[in-house]
Parts: sequence; structure tokens; C-alpha cells
Amino acid sequence: MMRRGARVAVVRRTLASSSGRDPAAQPAVVYPSRDEWWGRQAGSGHTTVRAGDESGEEVVFSQLRAENQDVLSKIPEVRQLNRFHHDLRTLPHSKDDLFAHARSFGSNPELEDVILFHRTSMREAGIDRDAVLRMLKAGMMTFCSHTEARVASFFGRGFYTIGPCGEELMAAVGELLRPTDFICLHYRHLATQFVRQIRMGRSLSDSLLARARAHTVSAYDEVTGGVHCALGGDAHDPYSFIATSTLASQCPPAVGRALGNGLASRLAAGFAPASAVSYVSVGDGSINNAHFLTAINFAEYAKFRGYKCPVVFGVTDNNLSISLKGYKWFSEGFLSHVNIARFVADGRDMAQVYTAANNAITHARRNKEAVILAVTDMPRRFGHAATDRQDAYLTQEEMDLHEYSNPLLGACLQAIDEGLVSREELVAMLDEVHGETIRAFDTATQEPKVSLESTLQRLHRSALPPCETYVQETSMDRVRATKGRKLVMRKAMTRVLDEILNTYDDVVYMGEDVEHGGYYLVTDGLVDKYNVRVRDFPPDETMLAGAGQGFSQVGLTPIVEIPYAKYLDCGMDMFLETIFTTWLSNASPSKGMIYRLQGFDKGVFGGNHHTTNVLTLPPGLDVVCYSCGEDYARGWRFLIKRAREGRVIMSVDSTNLLNKRHLLQDDDAWRRTYPGPDEEMHMHTVIRYSPTAANATTADATTTSTTQQSPEVDATPQQQQQQQQQQQQQQQQQRVLLVTYGNGVPTCLEAAEELRADGVEATVVDTPLISEVPHGLRDILASKEFDRVVFADVCKQGQNPYAGFICQLQSEGYLPQHWYCVTACPTYNPLGSTITFLSKEGVVAAAQRLLTE
Repeated sequence: MMRRGARVAVVRRTLASSSGRDPAAQPAVVYPSRDEWWGRQAGSGHTTVRAGDESGEEVVFSQLRAENQDVLSKIPEVRQLNRFHHDLRTLPHSKDDLFAHARSFGSNPELEDVILFHRTSMREAGIDRDAVLRMLKAGMMTFCSHTEARVASFFGRGFYTIGPCGEELMAAVGELLRPTDFICLHYRHLATQFVRQIRMGRSLSDSLLARARAHTVSAYDEVTGGVHCALGGDAHDPYSFIATSTLASQCPPAVGRALGNGLASRLAAGFAPASAVSYVSVGDGSINNAHFLTAINFAEYAKFRGYKCPVVFGVTDNNLSISLKGYKWFSEGFLSHVNIARFVADGRDMAQVYTAANNAITHARRNKEAVILAVTDMPRRFGHAATDRQDAYLTQEEMDLHEYSNPLLGACLQAIDEGLVSREELVAMLDEVHGETIRAFDTATQEPKVSLESTLQRLHRSALPPCETYVQETSMDRVRATKGRKLVMRKAMTRVLDEILNTYDDVVYMGEDVEHGGYYLVTDGLVDKYNVRVRDFPPDETMLAGAGQGFSQVGLTPIVEIPYAKYLDCGMDMFLETIFTTWLSNASPSKGMIYRLQGFDKGVFGGNHHTTNVLTLPPGLDVVCYSCGEDYARGWRFLIKRAREGRVIMSVDSTNLLNKRHLLQDDDAWRRTYPGPDEEMHMHTVIRYSPTAANATTADATTTSTTQQSPEVDATPQQQQQQQQQQQQQQQQQRVLLVTYGNGVPTCLEAAEELRADGVEATVVDTPLISEVPHGLRDILASKEFDRVVFADVCKQGQNPYAGFICQLQSEGYLPQHWYCVTACPTYNPLGSTITFLSKEGVVAAAQRLLTE
């Protein structure tokens, strides 16, 4: 039997002979380092070439290729693609001849195993000629795209090099899924997308150019618009969804799509047939990630409960998670204990992959339940990415074996052997695909990149409508004088949710214990009226956020209740993914969603875990925090329309306000009347509470100041002007603006009463929008009516939204010279105490400090 060292020599001899070079002259392969390609030592051992000279003159990509052919020929991918061209033309295709070819280098079962992939008949598997041609073409497109992506990276023109080579036979999945099945792909499963595009009638040049644009981050990239390199989510395929680079984050939404599509069809809110399955793929390293585990757990839960959840988890196993070896954990460990159907195939055998995929998809569709398609024994060719330093964790022998393994070549030779296609056809196909890929990268590398302006515009796909005025005037005197039935905030919240569910058939409410009434009974009674549109989920915030995103992608508008603000931490990454995906995707947005985050701010129950006062405010998320039931109802009427247009919104509830009745003593001032059906409040609207009674007959009450003394009659005009200026200055010195939100509103109104007793006029402005500076606040500050402003933020110091407000307003010139920000204490909230929260005393002290400046 051949020694292992001899086998490595055989592999090297084959590489050298395939390239037509003298083996002695062939330099040893230097595998990529983790250093960046740009301006560093690349995987070929040669310095990266910049695409442009020092004068800034642009160099054409094709010219760079032509001038550096000798260097490029040493890049592993280029060398292997050249060998693929050679072997496809020359290697025998029958099993006996292939064995003889392998044994001509010595008897080595391992070498025979990597050459002779096909164990199962394509014809017996039901694969016809047209399907073979599509799958092999998709595999060639995958190989060539990956190779040219590495070339583009070598020249500093490509920016994503994680490669799919070795997994080309996953094209079989795309061949079997229906065009109306949902699909979301791991970044190595490019062949699945290519064959799907071929079946949809997309041209070779169009598909390859689209992929080249992704690798070179062209602004014309249809998937991300030039902000990343990703699969799915393009306008040509509304059933294909984008996957970010976060491990397995595509899995919870895929389960959500499977679960939500049946409901969307039932409500006539969806666009996919009820028979659609949801396919999602990952690599074997991702099965250890919480995103995957939570998706599998809920899929098992759905099966146990009898929910219809037809999701197919496609997992490819190359037994490597970048540098961590898999030790057969997926195939021999993980698969043995999952409680859903499993279908297994050898990833080097196209017929096996085709058969297993067909059985998996059919089972999921027929039984409306989750399955796992496990494709094992795949080689990972060329390392994880161009920056992967393989020689740090693999032996030279292991690297050679991976590089020599080419399942696509095996599939081509098998198709020839079974008479499904001729060698000449495949040679011509490869030449065409490779040539078209080079042309695609030539084009894409010359196209513009994304601009800062377009990057900012991507945060929100639906613009907010304008509003006549962004400042609404009121006063507590007016509130107390209002007639009619008054409700505590919680009751108004329940009523507006009922109103929304009754008005919009696509809206669903989901969360933990929401059928029971939810926390604080806000959803009390809704399940009796709306049945399956009010849905309980197990206590898993990652799955809850992911399911919400999946629901929105099939045509529903979900309201996702997170029971306590602190619990959002448990599903934080999935929560962020629902926001980030909107920015990442260049396709038309799906429906958006509303997170209802409760258990926020002041309270004695549960300590820090149930009364946290920290908010996460990532770009692309609208965050609002209403202070009373009237504003909550008016505001939510506006929010639900924006969510149905594609925006992601978070509405934060202040626990202390839900059942609050009184502001001062027993004045019943915090219960409010429910607004009329036409009353709606814009997100950027602020509510200004004037310090004295407002004119109840007008909508434009103004602040009343202390009485001004008339200038002396015998004074000169210049003296009269000076006297007026002095009086105005004295009045302003006793006037302060208190800016706040949520539970800070009654706190500041209480502070205003105390300040008034000291002769200070305090105007309170409620800014429900806290993710960006609301237009109404700018309007008030622009009037220059106040030269002293206190920002009273209910969040903790250092984690408070007003910190961002202050920086922006200061840079824009809106802030007066004298301002102060008072917050909650930068610590955690003890059980049974409110000592760390924003307080009336803190607001009064801040105002008094400003008044002495």
C-alpha cells in the first residue's frame, strides 16, 4: 500500500502535470494568511496588486489579469480551475478506468475515494438530462465565481472571499424546490441559488454579473446595493430572503416563515401558496450556535404541539468550523438526538444529494413539519476564505486532500458515463461559464461603489408623511377640565390594540402569555375576539424576534411583545438582525413590525430584571415611549401604518404609568379620555405642557409669563427699549424648559409645580420619539423662547437617548448656552426601591442650578 507521504507526492504530480509545467519548476503552495489581502502578503506568497497607480488613474481589471498571468497561475483556486478544465477534457469517465487511473499512482483507497465520488446512479435517482445540465452548469458557475472572486481580491478589487467550492452539488436542492418555496441560503450554498435562477429563466450573463457585483460591492448589486456580499433577497425572486453573516441567524426567521405562511394564507394576507415550504441552509459549524438551536427547538415544539411548520434545515458538513475540527459531532452526535425527521446524503454524490433532498422536501410539504437534510463528507476546498491560514491547523496532507477533492468533476464524469450528456457539451459549457464569469468581473470592477448618502437613506425604506405642526399644545388645567369617560393608560392600550386588530386583517399579536392577557393585562380578552391572530410563544426571545421577522416576510404585520425590557437582552442579536436586514437588503421591503417592550423604568417589582431603564437604539429602529393613554392610542394609529409600510418600530411601556390615576393628590389627572377615531399623532410630534391654564377654545395656547411692567411714559425710545430688554431678560431668567418622555413626564410636571411655588415658570415638553431628535423639539428650541433647558432622561447615565439628542442639537446650533441633563443613576435597580430612578428632586435641583448661572 502507498505510504501517506507518497500519496501527497501523487497529488502534487497530478497538479503539475495538469498545468503543463515541469514539477521541479512548480513552486510550493503557500496557503493564505489571516492578514488582509490589500497591500499585504497574500495566499499566493506575492504582494497584492493595487488597482490603480499613484496618480489615481484607474487600471482596467482585464488588463491587470493579462499583466499578471504568471502570478495568478499560482493562486490555488486558479490553478485548480485550470486543472478542472484539463481533467474534464482528459480523464476517463467509466468507473473501471477511473480506478485504473487512480491506481496508476499506487494503491491508495483514500485517493480512490476522492476521485470516485459517484456511488449512486443518476438515472435511478430520477435525474433527467435537463436537470443534470442545470445542476452541472450551476456548479461550474459556483466554481468560476469563487475563483474570480479570489482573483479580484488579489488585485484589491474584491472584498468577500468565503468560498463555496466543494459544495457545488447542493445545486440539487435548488433543482427540487419550487419557485414559490421560501429560501434563505448559507453563504457557501451559491450553487443552490444559481440553479434556481436557471430554472426561472435568468440568463447566464445576468446571473454571473449579479454575483460579480456582490463580490466587488458594486452599487449596482441587486441584493445589497453594494453594502455587503450576500445571497438572496433580490427583486427577481420574492421568495428568496437575504442572510447576514451572523452564524445561523437566518434560521429563526425561516421557522417563522414556515409557521406564518399558513396563517397569512388563511387571512388572505400572504403572497405564497399554502403548500410552500421554507428552506434554510447552514454549515455544520453553525449547528452549535444559539440561533440554530433555538430554531430547532421551536421546530420540535411545533411538531409536538401539532402546529403546521414545514421548514427544511439544509446542513452541509465538511467537518471543519474554520479551524475547529468537527470530530464528526454533527453526523454522529447531533443528528442522533434531534426529534425531527432526518435525511442524510454523501455530499460528493450528486444522486444521493438529489434523492435525500427530494425526500426531505416532500416530507416537509406533505406532513407540514420540520426536517433536516444532512449532507455530509463534503470537502472544504481552498480554506474558509482568502485570509484563512490553513497551515496553522491542517497538515499539508490534509490540505492536499481537500484541494484534490472535486465533487463537481466526479458528477461531470458520472453524467458522461451514464450517457446523460457528452464530454464535448460539458467542456463547451465550462469554457462558456468561465469566459462569461471573467467578463462579469471585468464589468463589475469598473462600476461605482455605494455613497454615504445612499447608505444613510437605506435605514428606512418608507418615508414618514409630513405633518402640519409637530408641536401640540396643552396644559394640566386643560386635562383636568376635560369631560367624558376617562381610562387608565392600560385600558387605552388594550382598546387601541383591539382597534388595530379589528381594522387590519394582516396584523397578528405574538408574545409570551399574551393569550392569558399578557403582562399587566394589556392583551386581556383579545384572544377571544381574534383567535389565532393572538398567539402565545414559549419564553424564548430569540425565537420570538425571529418568528416576528419571518411573519413579516410572508405578508403579516406582527406586534411582538417582549414581557420586560431586560428580557430583550436574551434575544438581542436576533432583535438587531430584524433591523439590520432591512438596511442590508436592496429589494423592496416586506412588512415591518412593532416590538412592544414593557417592564421599563420606575417600579419596585423584580428589581433590575423587571424595571430596567436601558434602551438599545440601533440605526434603522424607530423607538417611542408614550406617557399617557390618550397619546398612546393616537400614536399607535400612526405606528401601525408605518409598520405595514416596512418600518421596524419599538414602543416602550413605562410600568409605573399603566395604572396611574393621579398626578397631584387625588386630581385624577393621569386618566385620559380615549381619542376620537380620526385623531392620530405623528411620530415626530411633541406635546407641550404650558405652565398656566391654556385657552380651551383654541389649539394654539401659549405660555403665560409673569406680568410685565410698562416702560416709563417719560422715557426716551432708547430707554424704553432697554427697559423692555431688561424685563424680558429677567423673565427668561425665571423660565425653564423641561424636556422628557415616558415616566419623566409626570415627574417633570410635579417638578414644575414645585418650581412654580418658587416663582419659576417651567414648561414641560414630552418627546415620545427617542430614537432621533423629533421635529417638534427642534421647532420649540428654534423659537429661542427658552435660554435654559433641562433634559430629564429616565434612562441611566451613559446609556440615555438624550445624550445623542444633546450632541446633535448642540452641533446644529439649537441649544442655548445654559442646559443640563439629569438622568437615572448609573447603577442597577434594587428590589423594592425606586432610589435609582429619575426623581422630582433631581429635576428641581437641575433647574435651580441653571437658574443661578
